[in-house]
Amino acid sequence: MLDDWTMNNLALQYLQKMGYGDTQYLIVRHLDREHPHVHICINRIDNNGKTISDSNEKYRSTKICKEITEANQLKWGEGKEAVKRHRLRGNDRLLYEIFDTIRAVLPRCQNWDELSSALKRQGIDIQFKTKGQSDQVEGILFSKDGVSFSGSHIDRSCSYSKLTFALEQNAKQALSSPHPSSETESFIGELGEAIEDLGEGLFDSNAPAVDVAELVFQRKLRNQANKKLKRRRL
Repeated sequence: MLDDWTMNNLALQYLQKMGYGDTQYLIVRHLDREHPHVHICINRIDNNGKTISDSNEKYRSTKICKEITEANQLKWGEGKEAVKRHRLRGNDRLLYEIFDTIRAVLPRCQNWDELSSALKRQGIDIQFKTKGQSDQVEGILFSKDGVSFSGSHIDRSCSYSKLTFALEQNAKQALSSPHPSSETESFIGELGEAIEDLGEGLFDSNAPAVDVAELVFQRKLRNQANKKLKRRRL
């Protein structure tokens, strides 16, 4: 846990880099969360009576926070998985809902049609962005409840190129996955029948050990004998 002096020093660094050093400000440390943080209030009229610009404030703030984090060897967050969903509101909540849904359905999809259908069932629409007047896709938008986000804005893994690659890998894996042979399927069926023959005795702790292979072999011999007997009767 960072102490008060360290937190105050980090806040002062932020104020200076953002251009808020020459104005009235208030730094308040909050301890209502497990992560250390402060709230900063500033007067947008500086000590010389000039207005402090808010141009590109969001982007400048993000860049400066990263610089301060790296310069002071602070720890970065653990990614989107560590974000507490129940605290999110508005567009942030929608963004993470889309992200979580994509992550959940993607492993079961092998192409864009399947992914689009799976997301549609969860209330998420897909719109492809093309290059100029051509049909060449260069980006993707995900929409939910009337709010749209580009794939890369949701997460780098959700860009059009990254998702296309993931879908192609899923399709290749599905083709290369071994399918059970007829012999394997037959063995599984015979094993199931043999287990049914044992019934509750299979779970009797006092019963002798069972050789599964021998059990299936004996079952197979009986089936063959029964078939021969039926043919003779006919």
